[in-house]
Amino acid sequence: MPDLNVHPEPADIYYQHRILPEGDLYLLVNNGENALTRDFSFRASGKAELWDPATGKTVQAPRAKSTKQGITTISLNLESRKALFILFVSKESKTALLM
Repeated sequence: MPDLNVHPEPADIYYQHRILPEGDLYLLVNNGENALTRDFSFRASGKAELWDPATGKTVQAPRAKSTKQGITTISLNLESRKALFILFVSKESKTALLM
């Protein structure tokens, strides 16, 4: 499986994935003209946190579903031309990542 699957798959989603000591960090960007709601399946596990880069606000990911194979699916709404960070905090990490 790739790092990220989007269901249904839009052409206007850009993402980056980085593996950090604290866990897996994903950046999602909706490059499209319209807001969208999709199911995003990440090749990551752990507590999922959503970070808004414009406001600095962080929240727990609602309705995150994880599998034994290390795949986590989250339904997300992304506004047009907006970005969102998703941090999957590893169980071994004892400190939060500060940006």
